[in-house]
Amino acid sequence: MTRIAFSVYLNQNLNNLGPDQTIIYRGILLNDGNAYNQYSGIFTVPVTGTYVFTASAEHYLDKMIWLKIVKNNVLQTSIKVHPYASRNSQGSNTVIIRCTQGENVWVAVDSNHYGESLEGSSTLRTNTFSGFLLYQ
Repeated sequence: MTRIAFSVYLNQNLNNLGPDQTIIYRGILLNDGNAYNQYSGIFTVPVTGTYVFTASAEHYLDKMIWLKIVKNNVLQTSIKVHPYASRNSQGSNTVIIRCTQGENVWVAVDSNHYGESLEGSSTLRTNTFSGFLLYQ
């Protein structure tokens, strides 16, 4: 049985994010199969199969932010965070996709947005990215 799963989080604030910028999650909760790279923020598919990916985002400034889960530069799903009345807000999304060995999956800022920030914390862990092999 192939065991591939990862769960990571932002452990520091990210500011002045640009369009299509990859979000690099450096806090590691789990990295079975060692397919997530904490230096690039990219999950490289180790075996062909159907995978589940999920990401959550919290924006701590009074601005909207759009993120996206991407596979090989192709949008898979989007995450919108829209603060209400100057309060923190959070958004998330999940996608189930077929992946081929060697493909890359990551979270990035939407290509039409820039200048946003994400809150990172080792204790709150509100900005996360996770994935696992569902079946081959």
